[in-house]
Formats: sequence, C-alpha cells, structure tokens
Amino acid sequence: MIEQRLEDLKHRVEIAAHRASRSLEDISIVCVTKQARLEDVVEVVRAGFFCIGENRIQVAEEKFEYLKKTLSETEFSQLRWHLIGHLQSNKVAKAVKMFDMIQSVDSLKLAQLINSQAQKAGKPIDILVQPNISEEESKHGASFEKSGELIKQINDLKFLNLKGLMGIGPFTDDQQLIRSCFRKLAGFYKSQPVMPILSMGMSDDFEIAIEEGSNMIRVGRTIFGG
Repeated sequence: MIEQRLEDLKHRVEIAAHRASRSLEDISIVCVTKQARLEDVVEVVRAGFFCIGENRIQVAEEKFEYLKKTLSETEFSQLRWHLIGHLQSNKVAKAVKMFDMIQSVDSLKLAQLINSQAQKAGKPIDILVQPNISEEESKHGASFEKSGELIKQINDLKFLNLKGLMGIGPFTDDQQLIRSCFRKLAGFYKSQPVMPILSMGMSDDFEIAIEEGSNMIRVGRTIFGG
C-alpha cells in the first residue's frame, strides 16, 4: 500500500510540476512521519525517499533510534532530518544535534539560539525562515513586514546556512485563498537574494503550491494515510 501511495504521489507531483513548466526532479519531497508506523517509515526509506520531516523532537528521537537499528548503515547515512514544527527554545540544543535542517525559524531570538548551539556543537545547520503567509493568529511565523529584516539579520549569523523560505497555507477549502497565500510567499521569495528552497505545500494543497513555485513539499497523510 505504501509503495502504491508513493507512486500515486509522484504522479500527482509530476503533473503539477508539468503545469508549472517544471519536472518531477525539480521537486523535493519531505515525508512527514509524525503519525506513521515505524515499519511504514522503513518502507518509505527503502523506496528511496530519504528526507524525513518531524514536528516534535521527542517523536523524532524515537524514530531516529528505531531506524538506526533497523536500516543498513548505508541507508541510515542517507537520511536527512527536517524539523518542520515550531521549535521551543528549551529544545534547541537537541534540535541542532538531531536535525539537518530546521524549517521553522520565525524570529531573530530563535535564530540566535540555534546559532549559539550550532557553534557549541561545531555543526553549522541549514535553516528556512517561516513567514506567516496566512496571517492566522493560530499559526507560528514571522510577519511579512519583518521577514525581510529577519533574513538580513540571519545572514550575519555564521553557524546558520539560510537556504530559503517555508510557508504553511491556510486551513480552508477555498483554493483561491490558498493559491493567493502561496503566490504571496513565492513573490517574496523571488524578491530576496537567491536561495535554493521554497518549501510550500502539504497533503491537502501541494499541487497548488507546486503550481505557484514550490520546490519542496511536506507530505504525510498522502503517504501514510490517517
């Protein structure tokens, strides 16, 4: 079942990418495993999907240990761990140790904490800045008005590698509203110094996100069900 879902996902991504004059290879897929069975995560990795996205440190730790024991050394070494959920300040040290990329940096204070822990660990870390594209109070993210200045400030932090932007679309069935939010972030992304990653789109809206310029999607339910 997982194998068929992955094939279906690739097909949908390819079609959406084609509508945006791009190809499947242009889009990175982060498999969000927060509610996935451990054996299903193994199947996904063995199918060649090595980017693992997690919202919470504790859940990621459990998967990390299981996969380290279950996968071959070669398979495990290819994994890239992405933190996609809000990062609390008291979890920064663990996040820097565990993750290859933190996608949810939304303030200078958080960026400075990550930089400090990365310096202590001797491990520069990739990050994305997260503007609040839907402007919903229930969502984390920097305001658009402050995001440009935040990017400039982060560029001065030596142990952070700013790779791009991440956005979460509004929780609505209004596809035009979703599209307008993604388009707004894509426009902001294009206005900034060149960065390789625009992370937009989840299970309910990744096709719209790709059409509007996303080159990284974060998909869980479409792969694992639930």
